[in-house]
Parts: sequence; structure tokens; C-alpha cells
Amino acid sequence: MKRKKQGKQKVLPIFYKVDPADVKHQTRSFGEAFKKYEEDVKVDKNKIQEWRTSLNEAAYLCGWDSKNTGPESILVEEIVKDILKKLGHPCLDYVEDLVGIQSQIENVESLLQIGTPDIRIVGLWGMGGIGKTTIARVIFDKSYSHFEGCCFVENVREESTKHGLTKLRDEILVNVLNEGNTSMSTSNSRPTFVRKQLRHVRALIVLDDVDTFEQVEALAGKHTWFGAGSRIIITSRDKQVFQDGVDETYKVQALTHQESLELFSLCAFKERQPEGDMMGLSKKVISYVEGVPLGLKVLGVFLYRKSKIEWESALSKLEKTPHVKIQDVLKTSYQGLDFDEQQTFLHMACFLKGVSIFDAEKLLDACGFHTSINLRVLADKCLVDISNNMVEMHDLVQEMGRQIVREESLKEPGKRSRLWDYEDICHVLTKNTASEAIEAMLLDKSKLSGLCLSPTAFAKMKQIKLLILCGYGCEHDIHLPQGLESLPDELRHFQWNFYPLKSLPSNFHPDNPDVLDMSESQIERLWTGIQDLSNLKAIILDGCKNLIELPDLSGLSNLEKINCQDSVCLTEVPASIANLDKLVDMNFRHCRKITSVPCRRSIKCIDLLGCSNHEKFPEVGDIEYLEFTGTIFEGESSATALHHGNIPSDISQVNFAYKWKITETCIYIIEITCTWDENNFQRASIWPEELDLIKRTRLPQLQGYAKVDNQGELERHSIGICHHDSFPFFNHSRLEQEKIADFWHVIYQRIQFVGAALLFPKEVLSFAHTHKHTRTYVYIQTQQTQVFHVWCR
Repeated sequence: MKRKKQGKQKVLPIFYKVDPADVKHQTRSFGEAFKKYEEDVKVDKNKIQEWRTSLNEAAYLCGWDSKNTGPESILVEEIVKDILKKLGHPCLDYVEDLVGIQSQIENVESLLQIGTPDIRIVGLWGMGGIGKTTIARVIFDKSYSHFEGCCFVENVREESTKHGLTKLRDEILVNVLNEGNTSMSTSNSRPTFVRKQLRHVRALIVLDDVDTFEQVEALAGKHTWFGAGSRIIITSRDKQVFQDGVDETYKVQALTHQESLELFSLCAFKERQPEGDMMGLSKKVISYVEGVPLGLKVLGVFLYRKSKIEWESALSKLEKTPHVKIQDVLKTSYQGLDFDEQQTFLHMACFLKGVSIFDAEKLLDACGFHTSINLRVLADKCLVDISNNMVEMHDLVQEMGRQIVREESLKEPGKRSRLWDYEDICHVLTKNTASEAIEAMLLDKSKLSGLCLSPTAFAKMKQIKLLILCGYGCEHDIHLPQGLESLPDELRHFQWNFYPLKSLPSNFHPDNPDVLDMSESQIERLWTGIQDLSNLKAIILDGCKNLIELPDLSGLSNLEKINCQDSVCLTEVPASIANLDKLVDMNFRHCRKITSVPCRRSIKCIDLLGCSNHEKFPEVGDIEYLEFTGTIFEGESSATALHHGNIPSDISQVNFAYKWKITETCIYIIEITCTWDENNFQRASIWPEELDLIKRTRLPQLQGYAKVDNQGELERHSIGICHHDSFPFFNHSRLEQEKIADFWHVIYQRIQFVGAALLFPKEVLSFAHTHKHTRTYVYIQTQQTQVFHVWCR
């Protein structure tokens, strides 16, 4: 028993013509024998206690009771079979044909740490077909001989639905304890006894394809259920099922391009490389599947011994219809979502792959989804991936989602809930086959050479909430020669770039609009009078060169942003805009005819660049971003205005010389542009002794919001304020143009690389701006330490 505890031996008790209870409690013949030993003074009493403990533990072990096995010949046969099974090693020849998973197997084995006495539960997760089961099977086959009881439970999700968790749990106990009757649902005393037996068994259990935490609880339970050294492996498509029930999790990775090519070739050609001229077509398959082993195997087997023409036909078909076997495997994750999560996923598969997470969240929120929690669920189920603040999705998963939408109506796209395909949309709009089923449509108009629509093209889309007709440089893409009678009132996100008419339909009264984007359109005015659009958060009218006036905005109580950049005919900003307490962002860049912009002191961002007729500096408070230009403030240049103090009093000092973009987490550099007049360059500037110094910049004195890692480097998304005594600079009367250009270029690359901002004081960076066309980017800091910039020209 001591060597068993050390993991060096297996113990299989045979209760031959004795009752296991007598062994456990040392009664009857066992009790009589112990009584004699205890009376013998020559026998060590500690040794007697060790014997008692060992017999008690042995009674809980899996073994054989001769009373329950019939004739002795049968008992001997069962013992021999079981020992041969435990001593035998599985054939692992199949592992040689597995491609690209050996390193992942090693990673999982390092998490399992087989051989240590602790009990460990490890979860493997990833999208369907990525190789979770294969990795778990190889580890099981390699390792099960080191354990006293083993069980590999396949398809837990499916089997638990068919037969229930109790039956699966009993199956595990039968295999691990090697007994024919271990049901936990019999007598009241039986579960306690079975669990005590399980605690004495070093077990290896694999639970494959688990999809709920309840399954984990019922089948893996707690660590204390199992004997020392036990290992439990759980595979799932949903990371959330693990919760706190596992010690480690491992996300199974897709195969590399070379590994994918090798695995596909083994299936398609029975060789490790494609045949002759099939390399190009093989690489198309690899690109389509993106490293998912299931897809590589399915398509490889499907294309085996097919002609080149058949290959080309099959790949063309895949662009429209995913392979049914791949579709069925991936669809399982989708079927495990609730309705709201499914609809969110379909929106993302059809429209939002490659979109920033911030834009995606706004759009999904506008459509009425519970975006934050739904995104978490989709990410945990490997249906989406949020990487670098972008929405990413495997191509196979995207195609699965789009195919679900296609199957809503295979022949008539006008009866589907979502439209994204150029040809489908053109068919629906020109053939007038739209229906109330359509909930969202996105058309990239860059492919259009001219599309003529009837006035009722959108009349039947009464339930559509998302309508995006986008594409820049497409002035002549959609024509409405007879006008437009109506737009759906259910619209929440409405974007029509290059809208060809002067006004919206007079009967268009959207119920709950969130975004109205009509960039580069021919529109002259939005509406007359006051409209109650309390949910509208953004109006985008940049590039609307015919826009004459903005309407009364009194009914837009939740408006946060208005953008009229380059609307050169706009002459006035309505006074009602100053009453919008949620408004934080206004952009009237290059609106040359406006003379004033009413605004609340709560405004955060104002862009008045190019507003050369603007007469009065806007009354701002705790502002973060401001641009203006030209001759303003009663004839003074912007630089003079700064000097004379015409900037509001809560803006304190000029510090810096860059152009910034300010986000919630960081100040990013948009560009660095510096020009100067050498003859008037009199103030101090900086120049490092070597350009390499900038590349390895370490800042010994940092204040403000800066974060520094253990090498003294600025961390990503941080802001550092560098004092002049912590950065080398020299006074120069003249600087060579080439050197100063190189200097700015290196600083720009350095800051862009780490994603951080370095704020240098005015003593370090100052440039004369005497010429009329000289641009200087000036850093301004308010008393509340809010940061923005002024562009002086």
C-alpha cells in the first residue's frame, strides 16, 4: 500500500472467501488474528496499526469478491483479463499521422503535470473542429496505464441530452472503479460508499464536448472526489463552462500554413505535399479553412482523386455554400445560444467582421441587442474574437452564420432577414422583391456603376432597423429619377453616403433613430420644424456641400455628436444647439460662412479649423479638443490671441508642439508637422547627440499619467510628461533642415511603436511661427489637467 501511495504500484484486492467488511473493520477471523498480535509483546504496536490502516484502505479499492463472481474459473478469467488490460499499452501508431498538434499536446501535458500527487482538472477550449478531442485522446492513450482507473466519455453534450447525467456518472464509476454495479442512485448508503472508494483511486477521466457548467459539476464534481494524483481533462467550445471548476485552461490553436498544407495533402493526395500543378488550388483551400483540422480533412477527403476541373468547380461552390459536414459541426455552437445572442451573432457574421469593437457596439446597441453580455458569450464560445479592439471571426464561422441567413429563403433573398451580398441587394432593389422579413442591409456601393431605383424601393422593408449604403467616391452610384416616396420608420442606424436628393421623404418620421449619417450627400436640409428624436445620438453631414441650414434641434435631447465638416454652404448654427446638454462633440471644420457656434460649457470637442469668418471664441469649459485657424478673435492671429489672453481664463499655459487624438485611454499622435524659418529660429530646440538615443529612450523623470515597465520603458497606452532636465537638448542658432526632419521622423516612429505619448515642455520644444503658412501644433493644458490642442496657421 505504501508503494501504491507513491504511485509505483497498482493494488488489486481479491476478497477470496472473506467479507470485505471484515477486512475493513478487522472483525471475525481478522479480528481474532489482530487480538493475538496485540497480546504478543514481541510485535511492534505501531506496525500493528499500520496493518490495520492498510487493510481498511484496501477494502475501499476496486477488486474482486469471490462471492459475487460464481465459479473460481470465472473469477480467475476476470482477474487475468483485467490485469492484461492494465498492463497493455495502446497502439499509438496513429499519432505519426497527426500534423501540427505535438507541441500543443506538450503544452497540455505541462499543465497536467502527470505524476505529481495533487489532483488537477484542466479545460481545453476552442471552436468546433479545431482539435480538442484529438489532443485529449492522444494524452489519454499515452497516459492511462499510469492510473488505476480510467474513462473517456465522448460527446457529453449529446449523451447527457439523450440519457441524462446520472447514467453518464454511473458509466464513469463503472469504468474507474471496475465494478458492474456502482449506481449512485440506489440505496442511501451506496453513494457515500462509492465516493469513499473513488477517493482511493488514482483516476484519469476525459469529459469530451461539455457545454454546460452543470455537466462539469455532475461529472467532475470537486477535487476531493478523486484519489491523489488523479487527472481530469474537460473539452468544450465554451470557455464559460469551466468557471472556477478547473485549475488550468488551454485554448487550442489553429494549424500554421505549412501544417495545414501538410495535413490537407495527406487527405487529398496521400502525400505530404500537393501533386504537380495542384499547389495553387491547394493553397486556396488552405486560405479558406484557416488552420481548422476538421475543415482540412473534410475537404481533403472530398477532393481526393477529383480532376482539376472538379477542384475548381468545388472551390467556386464553396464561395457561396459551405460544406455541409463543416457547417453541421460549427453550427452546434450557434444552436447553444439564446435568441438575442443568435441575432447578435448573425449581425456580426453578416456585417461586422473587421470593424472596430467601438463601432460594432454602437451599431448593435442601436439595433436593440444586449451587446456587452452577448459579445462575452460569443467570445467564450469561440464564435467571435476581439483582438486589438477589432471584431475578428474565423472565415468558416462567418460563412456558417451567413449560410444560416441564406437558408431562411434559398431562392428569394428579399425574404431573408439580412442582406449583404451585392448581387442579392441589387436583385431585391431593382426587382422590388423586398419584404417585411428584412431587418438589416449593408451595400458597399464601390462595385456599382449605376443603379436606378423606383420611388417605392424601400416601402416594403417595414421592419428594417439597419440600413447602410456606403462607399466613398461613388457620387453617381444610385439614381432616384422619380424621387423617393418613403423610408422605413423603424430605422435606427441610417447611413446613405452620396444620397442623391435634396431632402428626405416628408413622411419619414423614424421612431427610435440612433445614427443619421448622410455624408457627401446632395441634401440641402434635413427637416422643417421640430422633430421629437430623443434617441438620436449622432448626425453626420460631412461633405454635404449643398447643405444650407440645420433644423431646430430642440427635440434631440440625447444628441452627442454633430459633424458638418466641409459643408461650405452652411451659414448658421441654430441657437437650439446650445440647449443640448448631452452634446460633447461638434465639428464645423471648413464651414467658412458660419460666424459663431453657440455651445454649452460642457462641450468636450470642437473643430473650427478653416472657419475664417468665425468672430467669437466659443464659451467652453472643461474642454479636451479644440481646433481653429485663420484670422479670428477680432482680427488677431490665433498666436496673438493666445498671447493676449483671449482664450478663456481656465486655459492656463502653452506647453507642446504636436497634433493629438484623444481617446478614453490615451493620447495618440496623429501626425507631426513642423516648418520653420531658419532666420527667425531664436528659441531653444532639442537635438540628441545620436539618433539612436531616441530609439532607446528612457525617461528618468515622469509625471502625470505615465506608466513605466521594469526596464524603464513607457508602457503602451500611457502618457509621460518629460521635464527638460531629464531629456538632453541643446541651444542652436541654426539647424540643418535634413537633421531636424530626421529627428522628428525618429521620434514619431518611436512613439507610434510603443503607443504612448511623450509630452515635452515649451522650454524644450518651441518653434517660431512668423510665416503666414507656417503650422505649429500647440499643446494646451487646462487647470483641470484636460488636454487638447490648437492648430494655428
